[in-house]
Parts: sequence; structure tokens; C-alpha cells
Amino acid sequence: MASVNIELSSPKKLFGRGVIGLLISAWALLFWTPPVGSEWLKPAIVIGGIVLFISAWKAFSDPKTAWNYFVNAGSCVHDVIQQWTPKQYRLELEYEKDLHAFLKQRLPFAKITRQYGSGRIKCDLAVATDVMIELKVKLTSTNKLQRLLGQIELFQKEWEDKPLIVALLGAADQDLLHELHNSVKRYRRVYVVMKDAKEVLEESEEAKSVSGRGD
Repeated sequence: MASVNIELSSPKKLFGRGVIGLLISAWALLFWTPPVGSEWLKPAIVIGGIVLFISAWKAFSDPKTAWNYFVNAGSCVHDVIQQWTPKQYRLELEYEKDLHAFLKQRLPFAKITRQYGSGRIKCDLAVATDVMIELKVKLTSTNKLQRLLGQIELFQKEWEDKPLIVALLGAADQDLLHELHNSVKRYRRVYVVMKDAKEVLEESEEAKSVSGRGD
């Protein structure tokens, strides 16, 4: 199997150390008085902390995105998906593959997993183990909305600390969409993204048979 080009260190690790370095630098600069005869320690600590942060910044091919991921992974991935403009496919599975490839390109510092599962549930895509993504086709019936809200509720119980992004493909009834947006306000870190998908099929036995996936 061909190796996957994934940057070796996550933003959480590298920027975590970098931010600690900056905080130590600020503390040394503003509050610390070195022992007599060791005055050189103060500038050394200040410079060392700054260098640590700069090294973290330069470790990534897209440091701005990596920093945004460090600050708020859910918001970062949501913004990246907003920029995703897939081709028109017929099956949800094809959109899943397209988004998987897009995220791998835009977030090279994170492993992107399809059909990620943990505990009782799974999602279509996971960014590292930090952000979960679920794709849904055509929100056009109350039954679909209720199933989706049930899934979100289960996600929140199992993965309460992880952001969830729901990507809606194709047409959506405006009243149902309004109800969805109102409903997710009570959950922590749930994002909704809509994507144009005129040709995508409704969830049907044909689509499930071809994709090999259930509801």
C-alpha cells in the first residue's frame, strides 16, 4: 500500500509547546529577575521561547490553517469545508470520497479517516480524532430530519467533547432547515454546511446497494 504523506506533528503538539514557550518568555521578560552573575539567562529564555514558537509555525506548509486548527479545530474544519466545491455526483459515497481527498490536501497535518467508528457509533469522516463529519442527502422530509437529530443526539452522548459537522448535500426544505438550525443550537460545537448537489440521488435501496452502506 502506498504511504500517505502526513505531516508528522499535529498543531496541538507543536503549537502547544510554542505557546508555552512564548508564555515563559513573557514571564521571564516581565517578572523574572535572574541571580546575580546569571543575567544572560533572561535573554536566553526569552529568545528560546520565541524560537520555539517560530519553529512550530515554520513546521507546517500552511501555518495559518494549522494555527486556526490549534485554536478551534471544529471552526477550522468547518471553514475548510465551506471552501469545498465538489463535482456533481450521483451518490453520497462519491461526495464522501471527494471530501476525503479535499481534506487530505487542505489539512496535511491530520489523518483523515473514512467511516470512522468508536463505541456505538460511526461517522462518514473524521479529522484525526478531533472533528467528526457526517454527510446527509436531501433534507426533504420530517422523517429525515428526525433521524438526523437522533444521530446528533447520539453523537453528543458518545463524543461530547468533539465537534460535529453535518454536510447537507442537495435540496433542503427551508422549514426543515430552519428547524435543524434551531435544534442544533442546544448542542455544543455542531456545525451545519450546505453543498450544492443537484444530481445526487435520494437515499434509496439503489444508492445503498451501490455504495455498500446502510442508513
